[in-house]
Amino acid sequence: MGDMVNRKEGDGCRRMGGSRRLNAGLRIALSGALVMVAVPALSMEFDTGESDVKVRWDNTLRYSLGNRLQNASNSINNAAGFPFDQSNSLFKKGDFFTNRLDWLSELDMRYKEFGARVSTAAWYDASYGSNAAHTNNPSAYVNDRFTSPVTRYYRGPSGEVLDAFVFGRADVGTVPVDVRLGKHAVIWGEGLFGSTNSVAYSQAPSDSNKAVANPGASAKETALPVWQMSAIAQLTDEVSVAGQYTFSWATNRLPEGGTYFGAADTILLGPNVGREGAVNGKGGDIGLSARWRPDWLDQGTIGMYYRNFDEKNPWASQLDTTTGLRRAVYARDVNLYGLSLAKMVGGVSLGSEVSYRTNMPLNSRGQAGPDSYGARGETFHALLNGVKTFGQSPVFSSAALATELAMTSLVKVTDNAAAYRGNGNAAAGCTTTDIVAGCSTRTFWTFGVSFTPTWTQVFPGVDLSMPLFYSINFKGSAPTNSGGFEGAQTVKVGLSAAVYQRHFIDLSFNYYHGKTDPARGLVLGAPYNDKANLMLTYQTSF
Repeated sequence: MGDMVNRKEGDGCRRMGGSRRLNAGLRIALSGALVMVAVPALSMEFDTGESDVKVRWDNTLRYSLGNRLQNASNSINNAAGFPFDQSNSLFKKGDFFTNRLDWLSELDMRYKEFGARVSTAAWYDASYGSNAAHTNNPSAYVNDRFTSPVTRYYRGPSGEVLDAFVFGRADVGTVPVDVRLGKHAVIWGEGLFGSTNSVAYSQAPSDSNKAVANPGASAKETALPVWQMSAIAQLTDEVSVAGQYTFSWATNRLPEGGTYFGAADTILLGPNVGREGAVNGKGGDIGLSARWRPDWLDQGTIGMYYRNFDEKNPWASQLDTTTGLRRAVYARDVNLYGLSLAKMVGGVSLGSEVSYRTNMPLNSRGQAGPDSYGARGETFHALLNGVKTFGQSPVFSSAALATELAMTSLVKVTDNAAAYRGNGNAAAGCTTTDIVAGCSTRTFWTFGVSFTPTWTQVFPGVDLSMPLFYSINFKGSAPTNSGGFEGAQTVKVGLSAAVYQRHFIDLSFNYYHGKTDPARGLVLGAPYNDKANLMLTYQTSF
C-alpha cells in the first residue's frame, strides 16, 4: 500500500527509428556490450565521517537492440478509420527498430530520518533518424520530418529528471508518519500485470512504450513520476493510512505516430498534420487509502481506497468542432472506490481487488459535440492473482509462477450516451457486437500468466533463467476507453543470464496477435499483428 516507486533502470520512452540490417546490427550489439562491460565502476558511497549522514550515487547502463521479424502487413497499412502506414513502414523485416543506450543515475542523501533523492535518465538511439516514413497516404508530419517531441524522446541524445523529492519521518504524537514531497511515483493495490483493472489505474502516468516492448511489465515498472506530496502513517500495529495529492499532471507516454509501436499516425504529441492541441488534464489528483492487518486474518491485509483523478490516457480522435481536426481529449474528475485483500494461502501469495469507478471514460466514437468529450459511465472492476515459488527440482533450481485474472463490467452509461461504442448503439456505429470494428461488450475478461524457471551456477558465476509470459483477452471487448479488445494476445519467450549478479543479458522473442477483418479494412484491435520482434538487452549497475 502506498508503494513509492524508485527507478532501477532506464525510464525514458523506447526510442526507435532509422534502418539497420542484421549483420551490421549484430556487430553493433557485440561492440556495445563489450564497451559496457569495460566501463569502470561508477557507484560511490561517500564517507562523510558522520554515521548519521549517508550519501550514495548509483548508475545503471542499459543497451537494447531490437529486430523486426515480420514484413509490414498491407491490411494494417491501409486500415480503415485509423492510419497506421507511417508507423508500420519506417522499419522493414530485418531492420533494427531500436539500437539504444540508456543511462540512469541515482543520488540518495540521508541524515537520520530525513533525506533527498534525485534520479536522471539519459538516452541515445542510433536506429532513429529525423524523417518519418514516406508513404502514399498523407503524412502526419510536415515534409515527413519528425517534430521535437519525437526526436527528443525516441532518438536523442537527450535526458530528463525522474525522481526529485525530499523525504522524512517524524512522530505525530505516538504515530510515525513518512512523507515525500517532490517528483515521485506512487502505486497502490495488488495488481501484477499493468493497472487497467486495478485500484492503481491512472494513479501515475505510464511509459506505455516500455509496457509494449516488455510484455508482462508491472505498473510499478512503467510508472512515471509527477510532482506531488504523499504520506503514510502507522496508526497502530494493525492499521496504516496513506494519502497523495498531485501538483502536476502528465499524460501516459503512448507510442507516437510514425514510430515502430505507434498505434495510430495522427494524434498525441508528435504529429503536426491533421491534429489540434490536446485537452489535457490538470494537477490535483487525490488519493486516500487504509490498510488493516488484523490478527484473525493470519497475516492477511485488507485495503480500502478512494481516488479522484484526471485521466492519463486520451480518447482518440475526438474532433475539434472549430477546425474539424483530430485531437486527444483527457477525461477529468474520475472517481474510484476500491477494496483489496492480500493473503498467503497454501504457499501461494494471493492478491485480489474490487473497485467501482464513476464518471469513467468509455469507448467512444470521434464526434463534433459541444466539448468533444466522449461517453462517461459507471464501471465495476475486479482482479484475482497468485504468486507461487518453487524450490529445487529435477528440471530447475528454482522457479516462480504468477497468474492474474481480471474483468471489467459496465454498470451504466451516464453522459453522452450517443457516443458510446457499445453493442446495439447504432448512433455510434455499433448496431451489432462488431468487436473487430471496435465495438464494446458489457463485460470484458482478460488473463495473464508468467513462469520463470532459474538454473544457478550453470557456469562459474553464471545463473540462467527463462522468463515466459502469455496474456489473452478471452471474452468481450472492454467498455472503458482503451481497455482492450477480445482476442488480443501477447507472447514473450526469453533467455536471461546473470553474470556474477552484476552483468545481466536478456534475449527475448515478443509476439502480438489480435482479430482483424481485412475485407473491411478493420485492424483496430491488432495494429501489432506484424510487429513480432527479437530483443537483446544488456544491463549493469554500479
